[in-house]
Amino acid sequence: MLKSTSHVEEKEQSIEKQLKELLVLLEDSKDFKKFGDLFDDKFLKQFIRGKKYDTVKACEYIQNYLYLRTDRFAEFSRTLRPSITPLINHGMLRMLKRSDQEGRIVVLDRVSRWDVSIFDAECGIRNWVLMADEILRSLDAACSKGVVVLLDFGDYSYSQARLLTPSVVLRAMNMLVNCMPMRYKGVHFINHGHLVNMLVTGVRPFLKKKLRNRIHTHSSTASLHAHIASDILPECYDGQLTEDDAFDEEFEKRIFTREDFYEKFAERIQSPGKA
Repeated sequence: MLKSTSHVEEKEQSIEKQLKELLVLLEDSKDFKKFGDLFDDKFLKQFIRGKKYDTVKACEYIQNYLYLRTDRFAEFSRTLRPSITPLINHGMLRMLKRSDQEGRIVVLDRVSRWDVSIFDAECGIRNWVLMADEILRSLDAACSKGVVVLLDFGDYSYSQARLLTPSVVLRAMNMLVNCMPMRYKGVHFINHGHLVNMLVTGVRPFLKKKLRNRIHTHSSTASLHAHIASDILPECYDGQLTEDDAFDEEFEKRIFTREDFYEKFAERIQSPGKA
């Protein structure tokens, strides 16, 4: 552990040099020329950290990030705004204030609060993309220590299952894993039943081996606590904290200050049919 920490600290000392190398690699990227000024140095450094200080891989991920956002899922990005993405306000997707015992960021998605009569699955993807972007902007640990995801599927229904199909999940994975430099260190399913087991079975073959091996299902909070200590969890998961103490509301508020970024990003995406 000490050797690993020392190695990271050594790399961090040269990150300014690596940032310059990354910018040189991106000089021939048409997408980066068009959108690059929207990303500050801190955001770009996260790609370097997330790809273990390999600037070539960081360059590839940035270009894939831009390709998915501006080409493959261009319509998604044209309408992506914090002001019209309400699930965060409904307490479905939350950031824990405290890191886990390994210093990793913990995100909770309470699928149990998903009202399909109001929100579709697309809205859920939008929330995750906004959350992931803000994690990159604000929290260095996401790319150095990693991120742990808790998925609460309590009272998961057939109406929800009809919308949350494997294809929807894989689309979300494309946008959150294949172009984001965050290191996903664990995915924990809580309060799940046979519908969730079917979903996981359908998606698992398409995941990278490393991520497949980091999926955990829990039949009890005691099982969860073996991975995530109770002293950072809210009482609803037999944790030691109230919701006010457990969740980082300031982080969530910051997402809603980024409207201008998404407006400018959308304005630069080429409209269909235009050269």
